[in-house]
Amino acid sequence: MPTIENILWFLFGGLIGGFAWVLAGCLWCITILGIPIGKQCFKMAKLALMPFGSTVEYPDMESCRLYTSSLTFRVFAIFSWDDMKSE
Repeated sequence: MPTIENILWFLFGGLIGGFAWVLAGCLWCITILGIPIGKQCFKMAKLALMPFGSTVEYPDMESCRLYTSSLTFRVFAIFSWDDMKSE
């Protein structure tokens, strides 16, 4: 059954969405810093072309939380450094 649903989805809208994600992925991959985002766009293109029967796997959120908190601390430290010097 997912095969018929994927074919119908592809014909009635999935093709446009998939090409849009592929184009976005190509544009992101122009720069070195955009390559990880571009790779995710290609994964979204695959999901947009054939959504039925696909699964989405979530990564371990503990490592993401640690990276985000350390990145937030660094950005806060950089932008608040100027305020601390002026006092």
